[in-house]
Amino acid sequence: MWIGERWKHVIYGLDKLPALLDIPTDKEYTDYLAAVWDENANSFIEGHEQIRGSFIEETEQAYEYNNSSLNPLRRTGFYATLINSDVDDAMGVMFDWLFYSVTSSTGESFVLPSEWEIGNNPALYFDSNRSALYVSTFLGIWRVSADGKSEKLTSDEYDGRHYSWHDEAAYIHESGWSGLFWVTHMTLSPDRRYIVYQSNRDCYNERNANTSIWRIDLETDEEQLILEGNAVNTINGFVTDKLALIDGRFLLDVSNGEIIPITLPDTPNRSLIDTGFGYIVCDSYKEEDAGLSSLNIFRVEPTTGTLTEVFAEIGVFRGFRFSPSGRFAHAEYGTDPNRGAETLMLFNFEKMSTQLLENVLGEVHQKLNGDIIRAQWLTDNAMLLQVISNVESKGVSNTWLAQW
Repeated sequence: MWIGERWKHVIYGLDKLPALLDIPTDKEYTDYLAAVWDENANSFIEGHEQIRGSFIEETEQAYEYNNSSLNPLRRTGFYATLINSDVDDAMGVMFDWLFYSVTSSTGESFVLPSEWEIGNNPALYFDSNRSALYVSTFLGIWRVSADGKSEKLTSDEYDGRHYSWHDEAAYIHESGWSGLFWVTHMTLSPDRRYIVYQSNRDCYNERNANTSIWRIDLETDEEQLILEGNAVNTINGFVTDKLALIDGRFLLDVSNGEIIPITLPDTPNRSLIDTGFGYIVCDSYKEEDAGLSSLNIFRVEPTTGTLTEVFAEIGVFRGFRFSPSGRFAHAEYGTDPNRGAETLMLFNFEKMSTQLLENVLGEVHQKLNGDIIRAQWLTDNAMLLQVISNVESKGVSNTWLAQW
């Protein structure tokens, strides 16, 4: 089913059903900027807030997907002011974000960002258990609730020091090297119990800028250091509800700090693509393979860290996403490096098999008449597809709802 030119960002949370938020087209966004920006003054024009509000209202509709249809969501806009600290508050340094309080067809309240905010900061996590949205910026992590309230979950103090954007003690190291206190790589556990993130707050005196890993227990909002500073501490993602993959080297039990070593195959040019539902997904390539790569999926034994390869596919791959239940996944796929990805390869973790999307959709696939450049799961048997037409389209894409 064709549903327009605008691509839609899929958000999970409404009664475990997905919500969708329109993304303005490139032309709409270009026209908007031309209307609010004064190039001569290099600043926004007076009254730009009203134009912005109208632009968002017209182009960023929200929907819920239910019973194979898209239904408009009732929404009320509000701004949450994210302040880094009392020092910044006194100096007037603050960041206003636009959010929506929405109500589903069953009466459930939820909070959504505007697409404006999704575009400016992708570090957003939705918590259907608490009707809240977690937002991460360079300055910290906030929880924004459907009632319009916002609260900062990360502390501005550590080891007797008070950190803020404009507090020089926060970013002048004792060694004389200039650095800055930061928070990054916020990740929400699949069961919505923990947030983990990277920070240099306990390493700010070290010129090598080591990174430590911290945890917030969302049942108590308690913040705790769980992995001390190291130059290669990087959160790759959660493999299970409690186990996070760190720098591709080991699993970290975020509930107690226990480390479980793992060993990924030593393949050339390897990169980690995704984690989740007990799996680790990697991509690798050889220089002589002329643009083709290998997509490998490993099942993780959580108590020992033992890896078992369950898929090894060769082709041109772009992106990888699990379905909401984790029973399926997809990757944009092609066979010709000169054309890139053209369709989708679907992975079935129950049957341990793969299938191309055209074989699943049958005759319906012919209606797309183009190359699939992006896809998002709605349910285990429904997806949004962004398609560039094979006919002269001047770069215009179309969004389709595919169901099977």
